[in-house]
Amino acid sequence: MYVHVTFIKKWDICAGNAILKALGGHMTTLKGEEIDYSGTPDNPGGLLATMSVDHDAVVKKLPARDANKN
Repeated sequence: MYVHVTFIKKWDICAGNAILKALGGHMTTLKGEEIDYSGTPDNPGGLLATMSVDHDAVVKKLPARDANKN
């Protein structure tokens, strides 16, 4: 499991997300939303990447965050 709580650019995470998905893992924002690579290059919502755990259960355990705050 990897948690990134601050602002990050999508180009910094897209390759890792592709590899993680190919291996059966999952990457979302901290709120559990899929990361949309179209439009803005910014991903202000942080990210959660998991492998071999229930991703949704981990999302539910994370504290609520305002995506506009770093």
